[in-house]
Amino acid sequence: MLAQLAFFVSIASSCVAWGTVTARYIWPVLRLRQRVEALRPLLILHSFRFIGLAFLVPGVVSPDLPRAFATSAALGDIVAATLALLSLLFLGSGTGVLIAWIFNVWGSVDLLNAFYQANATGLSPGQLGAAYFIPAVIVPLLLITHGLAFRILLQHQSQPASNEGVRRKATLNTLNRGASMTLLLLFILAAYPLAAVAQSQSLSTPAPSDAQSPKTTEVMVILTAKPGISRQEIMNIMPTEIRATVKLYLDGKIRQWYSRGDGKGVILLIDAKTVEEAHAVVDTMPLSKENLVDHEYIPVGPLMPLAALLSR
Repeated sequence: MLAQLAFFVSIASSCVAWGTVTARYIWPVLRLRQRVEALRPLLILHSFRFIGLAFLVPGVVSPDLPRAFATSAALGDIVAATLALLSLLFLGSGTGVLIAWIFNVWGSVDLLNAFYQANATGLSPGQLGAAYFIPAVIVPLLLITHGLAFRILLQHQSQPASNEGVRRKATLNTLNRGASMTLLLLFILAAYPLAAVAQSQSLSTPAPSDAQSPKTTEVMVILTAKPGISRQEIMNIMPTEIRATVKLYLDGKIRQWYSRGDGKGVILLIDAKTVEEAHAVVDTMPLSKENLVDHEYIPVGPLMPLAALLSR
């Protein structure tokens, strides 16, 4: 509960902070520009939304991150980035403005859908891993700049977003390049925590040895009840869960299963060569469908040091 509260407070605080930056430094410059020139730095900013692909990278995010959230967020962001780049390419024409409209509608809906998917799938902030900073820091900036883009798109082609632009044309020439660099710098600063956390995780991971990595023959899955889930909720689903487990065993998909010694869950050995294959099996089980359990996936394989016996 505390983690969820901290997550929502972070998002709300980020919205306030970015709103202040936008009102004081970004909008006063963009409102002086004609429509095409005002859109350009916003589209450049959103062309970096390929960063959403981080939701698909194990190690950056937890293996327990809900697949529905990760897939929709990553694909939605890469489509938004592509539309932003296409709009930039054709921005001097009516086609470019049309693509900008499509981008802005798609990009806004994509961000709102990400919040919906996070709520619907019961996403826990800790499952985001290093990508925690995307919704907490970067998404509020993207939402605010989508609002600016709608405001700019609704103005006339040759009319600045504010009538003051006519009287301050000389100032505009000085600020044009500065606004683009300011937006880009702000985005880089917002993305810095993500890069820093990802780098610290990679540095804390021991360097691989020269020994050959074992071939994955099974995936061990540790299932534990989610925080706040009562024993009765688990027991209500247990008869169906047991039947599904037996069926998967008879189908050869589950090789072995055990109860944890501390009574806090079960351990399954899944016949799978990748975590993704094991994920697909576990996702069919009733407790997983009801989002009542957390999963930890550990690929396992032969004990490779035994190969030294064959070389003698």
